[in-house]
Amino acid sequence: MPTRSSTATRAFLALSEVPRAALDMGALLSTLPLLALAPRGDGHPVLVLPGLGGGDDSTRVLRGYLDQQGFASQPWNLGRNRGLNRLGGPAALLARIDEVALEHAAKVSLVGWSLGGVMARAIARQAPHKIRQVISLGSPIGGAHPPPRQVPSTAIYSESDGVVPAHVAVEAEAPHTDNIRVYSSHIGLGFNPAVFYAVADRLAQGEGRFTKFHREGWRAAVYGPSHDRSLTSTSARVAAEHT
Repeated sequence: MPTRSSTATRAFLALSEVPRAALDMGALLSTLPLLALAPRGDGHPVLVLPGLGGGDDSTRVLRGYLDQQGFASQPWNLGRNRGLNRLGGPAALLARIDEVALEHAAKVSLVGWSLGGVMARAIARQAPHKIRQVISLGSPIGGAHPPPRQVPSTAIYSESDGVVPAHVAVEAEAPHTDNIRVYSSHIGLGFNPAVFYAVADRLAQGEGRFTKFHREGWRAAVYGPSHDRSLTSTSARVAAEHT
């Protein structure tokens, strides 16, 4: 059962989302020169899916950064994200993926923010042969949404997320999955410099290759020494309780 203090903390995080997101945006502007030093891409296409109620305008800054780093970022071109059912099922998103894959003659990586990450994983499970990699940003994926078996999947999450609790935003432990903790609001995940660097680092891995995100040197100060595996255990326990 949630304690009174944990409920108060969740309420504070939710109510402070907007001002904390403004801090994330300010930090991004001041760190852009350093972010240019992140790993470079190989030109493969990256389709970026917005969160609930968001459209391509909400992912424009992230896509611009990925283009700068040598990836071929792509808007999803499906209007505001109101869920796959409102789009008529997964067919519309699959058609967009096919369009991008055909244009670039390559598998497509998916980066999904919040609900967009849930959708990205669902599509990767359905059509793993079309997807190179999946990255979710503050997405409620824990327990009920197992990672695609054949597709490398990374969850970027924040323990100060005021919308999606950390224990439901982490991946199940597996050789082809990873969890990266950042310090961010939920709204700020699409503008946070630590998120940008981690996304570029993951996407820069060669096709068919996957290694866990390392935290040596300065990364330990930015991302923490390691992923808190107790969160993964909590996610697994919650999933078991609902099966």
